Amino acid sequence: EGAKKLGERLLAEVEVEGLSSVSPPSNSYFNIQCVDKLISSPTPPVLELVSPPSAHHPSGAGKTSLVYLIIAYTVLPRSLPFSVPLGGHDAAIVVFDPLHHLSVPRLAQVMLNLIISKTGKDIDEATKINIRSIVARSLTHVHILRPQSWPSLLATLRSLPDILFDGTRHKSMHRRIHSLVLKDIDAF
Repeated sequence: EGAKKLGERLLAEVEVEGLSSVSPPSNSYFNIQCVDKLISSPTPPVLELVSPPSAHHPSGAGKTSLVYLIIAYTVLPRSLPFSVPLGGHDAAIVVFDPLHHLSVPRLAQVMLNLIISKTGKDIDEATKINIRSIVARSLTHVHILRPQSWPSLLATLRSLPDILFDGTRHKSMHRRIHSLVLKDIDAF
């Protein structure tokens, strides 16, 4: 009887709070202001980037550059250790790249340039080493999958939860998944 009363008393003292009180909802999905302004949806958007036929538009339309930028903002931290805000999401991302068009060295360069542009000052050698380390750590949260056929893509999609919830396979176990990027999906 005494344990029951104690339990009731303790339960009455419990305050229930939602996650929104700790982390207020944000209308910024990509953290790229000009893209976020285009999307005013209460649910996470599905963004499809398609180029017109090459006969009408021979040069690149910037889709790959935008994908690199989205990936960079996704995996980079919110700020640098020396109090420079980056606007990163500190999350993970899954990229399906069947044609092997995604270049990790190019992505690393985009990330380095993004960080350097945010610092806005001359960077000493110690800071450069620190920035390279941040980029290297951030790149471990980019998961590139390269299915070679529709059945392979579907099998990979089905096994994605098993892959993502297996902490022995990657270091992103405790990060949220920001996006699934499907590049060159028309390759099959």
